[in-house]
Amino acid sequence: WLKGAGAPKIWPIVQGYNGTGQVSAEEFKRVLEFGLLPPSTGVMPFSAESIAGDTAKLRMLKEVYKN
Repeated sequence: WLKGAGAPKIWPIVQGYNGTGQVSAEEFKRVLEFGLLPPSTGVMPFSAESIAGDTAKLRMLKEVYKN
């Protein structure tokens, strides 16, 4: 905590990788939206290669970030 820096920022990490199960684009979007609920100040997608390689997940990420 830095004096005068204000409240700490909260950015949940959202997994986009299809590890042992399949994460659909809709599930990915829903979790991103939940991650943006207060007190969150943003959201960080995890596993950029998996998201970039999945056009549906990438489309959902762009949609959430634009809103």
